[in-house]
Amino acid sequence: MRTSFRFANLQLPRIFMMAGVVLWFFLGSCATLSLASPPDTSLLRLLVPQEADVKGEGSETVAQVAVDLRREVKEALVNKGFKVVSSPDKPFDVEIKLVVETEVSYAVVNAWVLFKKSTLLLVQDEQVLLRVDYVSDARGGKFKTYGKEGEQYAKDAAAALVGKMMNAPSFASIARNARGNSSSPLQSQAYEGSRTGRETSSPSTAGLSDVDRLPAGTVKTRKDAFAIVIGIEEYRQKLPHADFAANDARTVANYLINVLGYPEENVVMLINERALKSDMEKYFEQWLANNVEPQSSVFIYYSGHGAPDPKTGGAFLVPYDGDPTFIKQTGYPLKKVYDVLNKLQNRETIVALDSCFSGAGGRSVLAKGARPLVMNLQTSAPLSKGVVVMSASNGDQVSSTYDDKGHGLFTYFLLKGLKEEDVINKDGSLKIQELFSYVKPQVSRISRKMYNNEQTPQLFEGKKSADD
Repeated sequence: MRTSFRFANLQLPRIFMMAGVVLWFFLGSCATLSLASPPDTSLLRLLVPQEADVKGEGSETVAQVAVDLRREVKEALVNKGFKVVSSPDKPFDVEIKLVVETEVSYAVVNAWVLFKKSTLLLVQDEQVLLRVDYVSDARGGKFKTYGKEGEQYAKDAAAALVGKMMNAPSFASIARNARGNSSSPLQSQAYEGSRTGRETSSPSTAGLSDVDRLPAGTVKTRKDAFAIVIGIEEYRQKLPHADFAANDARTVANYLINVLGYPEENVVMLINERALKSDMEKYFEQWLANNVEPQSSVFIYYSGHGAPDPKTGGAFLVPYDGDPTFIKQTGYPLKKVYDVLNKLQNRETIVALDSCFSGAGGRSVLAKGARPLVMNLQTSAPLSKGVVVMSASNGDQVSSTYDDKGHGLFTYFLLKGLKEEDVINKDGSLKIQELFSYVKPQVSRISRKMYNNEQTPQLFEGKKSADD
């Protein structure tokens, strides 16, 4: 009782006094914070067009929605902290272009206007750096006359387009390099696909190369296309950096989405600490099986280190948390990758590995930038029909980076082939033989010329069964 009395009569005033001090400090801090400058996202100056382009049949309804879309996009950018420029006469870093694709469906009396797709493009020096699309359901993008439905469509499309732009895998490097400022706070906006959360910034600071700028043109979305893209540049065990691996993965994902038509939600991107062994197990062994159908296309890309099991000679991909000393326990077997892909029995699967195939022991001496991996693709596991593997080099060679371009040498020419050569079918599938025929001599030539090194990419295809 005495304790309670003392607390009530003596300690309580002190508590109130202390609470007052804390409250005063908190309010003062809040006031100070409210006066602080927001992050300087104005480091990237965006030129917004005077109007959106319209493709397809138009009407007053379409024209009004296009005007609203431009206004809503501008407002969304301002709210995100960007510096928006409305006149090309003023300095700007990147230009935004907006395109609205429409179709008129005629009824007996009135005509429905169907807004098929709205597109936002980031353009610099007449080259498309990034393309994102917004496709609404039929109910949200179809109406007869302009009104609340049109206003809502413009708002929804603007919010989606700006959000996708900022979340695009390549937006961090675009924002960082448009002003030539590697410390731009915009690099923190990078987002790994739609599944893996925010990534830490890569130590690679190379500027945009020619393949980082997307080719012009439209792309048809392939709903049955799925991809796992992995880039591991840094490792928890402090292994040597696999230089530019993270940038490789980001750019490959960008091409899959914006050039080959893979839906963004169907592309899993695992970068650095997001590429744990458990992540590989989850996406290879469960996610693919849950989503891939017989008619599906699958693309697997890996850029990073590999390691051998010295006892069995088996090849392992090294996850972010992998340890070459305990590779059997911490690595992900390449044979497991092939086994998983063989079981899918889908229409086509392409695997691209930007790792080297040399380094037969724990003390292997590797050239700067080499990615060590000891394996024989022909004997790791048999490949089923429809599975194709492209590797960066032969089993006794070292694969190099292309420092001037900020990519692995193999990945650079893989992307350059996609951008400049006739290797993409009308349906978005790849002409794999034509692509490889371009990549192989280019890689070999630059490797000899710049590094006095032999690097010969390899192609392995699954054999047809006797019934085919």
